Amino acid sequence: FLWNWKLFRLLETEDWSGLIRLLEHRVFEKGRCRKGTIKMLINAYVVTSGVEKISVLESHLREKKPALLRTYALQFGIPYLLKMKDQPKAAETYFGKAAERADAPHRDWLRWSYASSLLLQRQFDAAKATLLELLDSKLDPVLELLTVHGLSFFTGADAQLAERVESERRRLARRFTSEQWDKRIESNSRHIQIVLFNGIIRDAKR
Repeated sequence: FLWNWKLFRLLETEDWSGLIRLLEHRVFEKGRCRKGTIKMLINAYVVTSGVEKISVLESHLREKKPALLRTYALQFGIPYLLKMKDQPKAAETYFGKAAERADAPHRDWLRWSYASSLLLQRQFDAAKATLLELLDSKLDPVLELLTVHGLSFFTGADAQLAERVESERRRLARRFTSEQWDKRIESNSRHIQIVLFNGIIRDAKR
């Protein structure tokens, strides 16, 4: 408790700048790359709009403790998501590699992000294949909604896919009311994808 007293005080007063300085000191200068510290530092960067610093932290851990990159692959993907429109190839490389491990935390979200990067590069066959693999998995309802929405863009020239997408659409429409969907979306807001792609999610819901 005494060791973390300053940390608790900074959190209590929401002194994000002070918190970042303390955590950066522990990570970069003291070399204490612990799970809780890394997660808190990423969150502090997001709160203060210092997302570019996440890439610096990623480079540091890639050298010092790469296992933590796998643990927080989704969070370290935030800069790639923000730059995806302009740098889709970098996003493809990052999310493709991050999703390779079958035991990767939040692997389905990593795969959906990978499919999104493929779509932006007009790699339609690969994107469709990835989304179909996702749809065959047991997904969180919001991610399932996004996956069906993504596949709907390929139905024009694929009657079999169009039939499946329509079937999934009807099933999802029956599953929750509009208000229940809103609650589902809100409960998933811990995923940065939900925040960044809120407009697409609302379109998919409609």
